[in-house]
Amino acid sequence: MSRKFAYSLAALAAAAALFFVFKPSGPRAPVKVVLRLAAAPKEKSDFVAVQANTARFKYSIGKKAGLKPVLAQRLAVRVVPNTRLVEAQLGVETRAQARLYADAFVETLQAECGSGVALTLVERSVQ
Repeated sequence: MSRKFAYSLAALAAAAALFFVFKPSGPRAPVKVVLRLAAAPKEKSDFVAVQANTARFKYSIGKKAGLKPVLAQRLAVRVVPNTRLVEAQLGVETRAQARLYADAFVETLQAECGSGVALTLVERSVQ
């Protein structure tokens, strides 16, 4: 191999490595929505979190709020330890989408969980 070819190949490999290290990770959502829900009875908090993490729920809430499917699938729901609270976090593109999402969230999740669980919105945060 000639030296010129070897140097060109090394430079190309270095450029590719830098691209993969510093490339953007995809669409970033500039608005963050955090919702905290109270589940009654307390024992059903885990059930509520499992229902909110299903693809079916993410799809239906994304449709109601007008979100792109990629953003809707990034919904993260967890149970706050030692409480009856369930916390949901999601990034959206606009404040209008955040408002639509927050308004439809409790109603849609309540329908998904059924009458055995009562959900109440405790806190809504749009950042």
